[in-house]
Amino acid sequence: MVHTFVTTTEPDNTRTTLFRGGPGKHNADEKTQQKSDSNGGENGPGYFGWITTTDPRPFTQGGLDSEKPAGSTTVVNDNKPCDNIKKKFAETLRRIDAAKIPYHAYFHAQNSNSVTFQLLLSAGIKPPRLAGRIDLERQAPGWDHALLP
Repeated sequence: MVHTFVTTTEPDNTRTTLFRGGPGKHNADEKTQQKSDSNGGENGPGYFGWITTTDPRPFTQGGLDSEKPAGSTTVVNDNKPCDNIKKKFAETLRRIDAAKIPYHAYFHAQNSNSVTFQLLLSAGIKPPRLAGRIDLERQAPGWDHALLP
């Protein structure tokens, strides 16, 4: 499966910043080992918890998010500083965290790939079509799924 994320790189190539989201935690009662309601209803957010985002941080080659099995796609290359778009991405991550969205690992539901899709949408960037490059349904579940209005 593909785990998508967004990076920004300054025009002088000095800083690359990572923006991502994923499962909050395994949400099982420690005493009973019972999973909470997978629908995110009254009993909780589901086995993987809420979607949790990370603070923007430097992107490190060889780090957890550096594997790109489907390759990388450049969606904007305007040779401008990234400050404005990084602010939009950071605000979107805050909104996703505040929305308490249950994380679902499979199918076209909300997950880390949905976070990437929403980051692009909220910044006014048309998300690229992944279909054709990968089997979208099986390898990138959650792509094409907006998380916020």
